[in-house]
Amino acid sequence: MKDSNHFAVLAIILSAFLLLPLQGFAADIAINQDTVWEQGVYSYDNVSIIDGAKLIFKGSVTLNCANLTVAVGASILADGMGYPGQLTISGMNGPGGGVSEGGSNVTGSGAGYGGRGGDGHDFAGGQAYGDAAHPVDLGSGGGKASGPGGDDNPVAGGSGGGAVGLNVPGTLRVDGRISSDGGSGDFRSGLIVTYGSGGGSGGSIYITTGNLTGSGVISAKGGNGGFGPPPSGGVARLGGGGAGGRVAIYARTSGFSGTFQAQGGIGHKAGEDGTVLEFLGNEYQNVRVISGNVKVSGT
Repeated sequence: MKDSNHFAVLAIILSAFLLLPLQGFAADIAINQDTVWEQGVYSYDNVSIIDGAKLIFKGSVTLNCANLTVAVGASILADGMGYPGQLTISGMNGPGGGVSEGGSNVTGSGAGYGGRGGDGHDFAGGQAYGDAAHPVDLGSGGGKASGPGGDDNPVAGGSGGGAVGLNVPGTLRVDGRISSDGGSGDFRSGLIVTYGSGGGSGGSIYITTGNLTGSGVISAKGGNGGFGPPPSGGVARLGGGGAGGRVAIYARTSGFSGTFQAQGGIGHKAGEDGTVLEFLGNEYQNVRVISGNVKVSGT
């Protein structure tokens, strides 16, 4: 009886262990179906994302692996996984959070991060923040919108993008998509006006690799300001667009022929574009500013 109890407990422990992500263990892994990783650090040997699978990063996630392949149609996604959009008071939606104050019939402004968020019809956009050369922050959420019911009937702004960290000393091949885009705003209808909430800002993508290759997309775009069709004879007031996020690539060599994206979202006023920097060479001495009004003197 004693031995049977011992093995029963051991079986329960092993079953629980198999449900956990293999953090801190070296192993090859091929992801061929949609998979969610919670916030944290994950370490593997060779990682392949194939067959159109989506690997979803929630919050701030770092992947350490020897080689990483994101195949055509496959993706690493942290879209809308940053700070949530404002729904009640300001300040809970991130350091660059969009703004909407007061009661009824107001729009929200766009969130900032890699640039300033776009102004809504009623409030200025959120501020820029963070480090363009070493981006690790979550994107911020857009400001809320309220119709005639005021705070009894608000609609949230778009959420900010999450924070993606990839440390790949071998080859990172991106033929699919790596993205941390901000979410778009929504709208609330009044009798003669629709009111849009603000877009969330793009998040961060921070990549260090020996060799970057492929022809896919690496994106940290801002979400669009909320827009709804106006009532008959009425008007639509848009929320502000979210700013683009921040992307930094450190690669000793690169043959990547794909697309980098960090555009601000559209809205009453568009969010500013975010920053994309590429550091190339054995000492990362060759710096290329792909997007954003930034000056970089070194790493």
